[in-house]
Amino acid sequence: MKAEPNYNIGEFDEDTSLFVTLSGSGKIKNGAVKSANGTVAGTLGCGCYYYGHVSPTRVIWWYGVSDIVSDIASVHGTWRIS
Repeated sequence: MKAEPNYNIGEFDEDTSLFVTLSGSGKIKNGAVKSANGTVAGTLGCGCYYYGHVSPTRVIWWYGVSDIVSDIASVHGTWRIS
């Protein structure tokens, strides 16, 4: 699933949007989803670059924090619909 925020002024890409993959299972009744739940994982970008902000987020290496700025954060959780 790809979701672009309405405030995005940059490209529709990983740096500015929510990109997630859903997995799970559920129940179908009369050809329609009755309920479902599962897990979600992906990335969320804040788009700081396009607004001229200097992100405080940095890439971390095994030897410590680098000077490389990354506006992309990982996301993980659960979801449920009914």
